[in-house]
This record gives sequence, structure tokens and C-alpha cells, in this order.
Amino acid sequence: MNAHSIIGIISGSTALALAVFSGLVIVTPLWDALAERYCKTLSQRFIDLGIPILQLRLILRVWGLAVLGSVAIGFFVGAIPLGIAVGLFIVTMPSHILKFFIARRETKLRDQMVLASKAMANSVQVGMSLKQAFEIITVDTNYPLRKEFERIVFEVNHGRLMADVLQQVRDRLNIDAFSMFAAAIGVNLERGGHLNEPLERISYSLQENQRLDRKLAADTSAGRHMLFILALFPLLFLVFFSTVDPAGTSLLVKTFIGQLILVGVGGIVYLGVKWGQRVMAIEM
Repeated sequence: MNAHSIIGIISGSTALALAVFSGLVIVTPLWDALAERYCKTLSQRFIDLGIPILQLRLILRVWGLAVLGSVAIGFFVGAIPLGIAVGLFIVTMPSHILKFFIARRETKLRDQMVLASKAMANSVQVGMSLKQAFEIITVDTNYPLRKEFERIVFEVNHGRLMADVLQQVRDRLNIDAFSMFAAAIGVNLERGGHLNEPLERISYSLQENQRLDRKLAADTSAGRHMLFILALFPLLFLVFFSTVDPAGTSLLVKTFIGQLILVGVGGIVYLGVKWGQRVMAIEM
């Protein structure tokens, strides 16, 4: 290989890299806007709970690449029905992924509110003002609730009324634990009285809700695991038959009718899993 060939390869590779980079620079902001619009409600909830926007965009970008990749692979290997089916399945994934992160953040905030309510009641009981109590428990609270308390302290220190700040955070978070906490403080600011007693009752209620929620999750864990195992059975059977009769099993992937059969079985499994999840979706 002479010098001209090497220079040509380097130049071509550089031009391709620049073209891909330029395409990504142009397409990425457009995709972010379209994806966030597609998941508008969940995306807004993601942001309201204080989850970093970069984490949201990373999830949606990986989702877009997965959809495009599944369809492209299916086209190039001659399995268009499978590629389209997998692509459609992946299209539904952002809602499940975002709901998982949202539920995890809501649960974490609720669990932290149990200790925060108790700490606030103790601070008020020893004679601290409401503003001082917020400053004290903010230092002792972990993220993500600490971030919300820091915002409350910052807003109050810059002249806003405590009731208005709490109402704003309450509307944005829309979590029962914080709503009860903010309502107790709001009533106290409006009518006066001892704040430690209602906060202690709220802390006890939140602790009971936490206990019941964890008990419910433990009681339904066996059903969820069984549902997951049953959903894997068709795939395990396919792997088993591929070892027993490789030629016959390969027809399911190589022929159009075989691909349609796989798509049909996959659709039935998907609907079965969704139905099973709905049956086990017990809310307190």
C-alpha cells in the first residue's frame, strides 16, 4: 500500500467521521425535542421530581438508537417482520423506563419524609422557629429531599413567604407525604398552635404507609417472579428446539411465515405479561 492510498483512506475516514458528527449535532437536539414531546407527561413529571434532565435525555437517546437499530438490523438480515415487531416493542419502552425511575424517586422521597417530619417535630418542640427547623433538618437530610429543603430555605431567605414556597413545592412534587407535611405547616402558619403534634402524627402515618407498602411488595414478589419466568418460557423452548432440530427451528427466522409466527407468539406473551401486571397492580 503506497502513500497515496494511505492518505486517501485517512481522508475518507476523516470525512466520514465529520459527516457523522455533523449529522449528530443537527439531529440530536431535534430528536431530544421530539422524544420529550412524545413522552410529554412523563418527561414533565421526571423534571418536577428533580431528576437530572441529562438522565432523561440519555434514556431517550438510547431508546431512539435502539428503535432505529432494530429496524435496520431486521432489514439487512432479511427479517423485516421481526425487526418491525422488535422496533414497535422498543417504542413502548420509554413509558415503562420513565415510570420506573419516577416511582423509585417518589418512594425515596416518601421514605425520607418519614424521618424529616419527625425531625421537624422535634426541632419545633425544643423552641426553634420554623425557619430554623428547616435549616437544621436540611443539613441532616440526604438527597433528593435535601435539594427540595435547600430550595425552600433559599426562597424564604430571599423574602418569599414560607406558605407560598411550600405550596409551590407541594404542587410540583404532588406526593402525598409532602402534601400532608406542607398542609400541617400551612395550617399552623395560618391559625397558630403547636406544630410538633400534627407533625408527629404525620410521621407516624407515613411510617405505617411505608410499612404496608413494603409488606405489599413482599407479598406480591413471588407472583412477579413467576410472571417473569413464564414470559421467558417461549424463548427457552426456542433455544431448546434449536439444539434438537436446528434446521427446522431456523425456518422460524429465515422464512416470512416463520417470522410472522414468532411475532404472533411474542405479541401473545407481551399481552399476557401486561394482563398479569394489571392483575397484580394492587394499590393501597
